[in-house]
Amino acid sequence: MERVVCFVDGFNLYHSLLGFPGGEKYKWLDIRKLCSLFLMSKQELHRVLYFSAYVGWDLQKVRRHRTYVRALEATGVEVVLGEFKKKTRRCRQCGKDYDTFEEKETDVDIALRVLELAAQDEFDIGIVVSGDSDLVPVVQSVRRIAPAKTIGVLLPMGQRSESLKRAADFHMKIKQKHIQSCRLPDPVSLGGGAAIHCSAEWV
Repeated sequence: MERVVCFVDGFNLYHSLLGFPGGEKYKWLDIRKLCSLFLMSKQELHRVLYFSAYVGWDLQKVRRHRTYVRALEATGVEVVLGEFKKKTRRCRQCGKDYDTFEEKETDVDIALRVLELAAQDEFDIGIVVSGDSDLVPVVQSVRRIAPAKTIGVLLPMGQRSESLKRAADFHMKIKQKHIQSCRLPDPVSLGGGAAIHCSAEWV
């Protein structure tokens, strides 16, 4: 059996749901099940890594996100959290400075883990779940330094990224039917009689 590891760009996948009809309830997404839909025969889903960060300035969003992370971990997904950093920008129209937040660690974290797991022979096939063209260099690097590995791209809905598709050994597309079939159960069992429920905003 070929070992498949999926590297999921959480924000890229999340934002692909925003324009989806009824997309709120599909934020309670079973990522492990979603990835498994794209396996071929003689392939097994070895690991799923989910990369994201908490938006610390919005406590309600943090609460929902923490609940979701616990649910993902209960299904065997490995969660890698980065963080948002405050950055001062200047308005082009009025010239005044203002503070904003940027999440820049996810791309780096994904790149490092892909290369690390390739070097450790943790997968035969790596799948990057993202439409972010910033990940083109790591896909190219795997093909160059680990030619025995296969590296592919699974594009979220609404994402095209021709550069990622060209860089990869193969590419696939998440469609509405895939999302609709991959809602986590509610509640998600944590074992020992404990369970975690979907946030009310996503029901």
